[in-house]
Amino acid sequence: MPKRLIWFLVALALVMGFNILSPILERQTAINRSEDSSLSVRPSGYKALYLLLQRTQAPSAALWQHSMMNLKNMPPHTIWLVEPGDGLFFDGARYVAHMRSLVEQGNHVIVAIDDNTPHDLKATLKAINTWYGLSLETDSLGVAKENLAVISRFPSRDIRSLSYQQPLNNSGKTGRDWLAYRSQGGRKLLAFQSQSVRNGETLLSTAHGEPLIVRFHIGAGSVTVFANSYYFGNGQLSLGDNAPLAVALQEMNGHAPALFEVYSAGFNENRDILTYLATGKGICLLITLLLLLVAFCVWVIWQPIKRKQYSGHSNENYFTQEVFIDSLASHYIATGNWTALYAKLAEQFKRQIEHKYPGLPFDVQLDRIGQNPFFDVSLESLKAVFVMIRISSESDFIAKSQRLLEIQRKVNRNEQQYEPRAGHRSASAGTAG
Repeated sequence: MPKRLIWFLVALALVMGFNILSPILERQTAINRSEDSSLSVRPSGYKALYLLLQRTQAPSAALWQHSMMNLKNMPPHTIWLVEPGDGLFFDGARYVAHMRSLVEQGNHVIVAIDDNTPHDLKATLKAINTWYGLSLETDSLGVAKENLAVISRFPSRDIRSLSYQQPLNNSGKTGRDWLAYRSQGGRKLLAFQSQSVRNGETLLSTAHGEPLIVRFHIGAGSVTVFANSYYFGNGQLSLGDNAPLAVALQEMNGHAPALFEVYSAGFNENRDILTYLATGKGICLLITLLLLLVAFCVWVIWQPIKRKQYSGHSNENYFTQEVFIDSLASHYIATGNWTALYAKLAEQFKRQIEHKYPGLPFDVQLDRIGQNPFFDVSLESLKAVFVMIRISSESDFIAKSQRLLEIQRKVNRNEQQYEPRAGHRSASAGTAG
């Protein structure tokens, strides 16, 4: 393989490898920078909630990394919308109808938001009210308490208290929780206005009866809204009854598998090459490959043409006695066909004779050798060498091969390479007379 082709393939492999690894590295960077998604490992993130339901529920929780328009109605799921981003909220009539149809056909939607939700609390509640025909509004009950006594109405678990630990910043790092606490005096505890719940079911309330989690049955499915999602954060889930509350919300929907929507937070899983090529990185990959191909073609065109070099002398490999002995042993072990092996030996001798008298018939070549006294070989013995008869035994083969090799030795002597011409002999004889 030419070196230029090898270098081109190496460069092509490096470019493709970089483009394949780049989305993986970029995704990990996005996870590390994420503040409040279901993949974020920061104190304000919700990866602990996702892992909790993944390990305690059967079937386990999964991520939904596509547009909600791609989610089918069947089989039913419990769809967790935890701190959804702007990518979830659209006001198109078709999108609104699809979001409502998901619930009517049997899916259960759990919306977990707080006062500092990415899409803005009022805008998020307005979208939910529009999709499902609700009229939810919230009131602030002050700052989140370390221990909040609650009354629960879950069929599987009894939730008695929620706990919130104010974030500390001893290391000097700034984060979403810390900034919110400093600027707003801590996270707000929100409750739904009783008149806005209407015919909804209150699953969790304060000791004074303010609704904290409400559920609405729509068609075969339901919509559940919790306005204090920070209780489910990575830094809070292990406190109080926070984790049992998350499990209770999932269990009340039966065995419907949990789906955590992360597409709106910027996590898009492109499963096919066409979708990837439609992105900016995919277009850059195509352009890079085309430029590499053009550069390779230009390089090949500008390379000098290499012509084949022919040698004035050919290196003819003769069938030596060493090779013959080795071949003899191998051939004897394999087949024991002495006639074919002798024919190969005679063929090599014939080529040597034709090299001495090129262009002449073989019978004339033998006659020339037999008439030349310097070779000391009779024409009859020379012709007998090339008579092909069946050789039936090893001893016959050895005897016949020895005669061939003896005659071949005489013919190939260096001092006998010159044959005097008849005209030269006549002239010499006239001079002598």
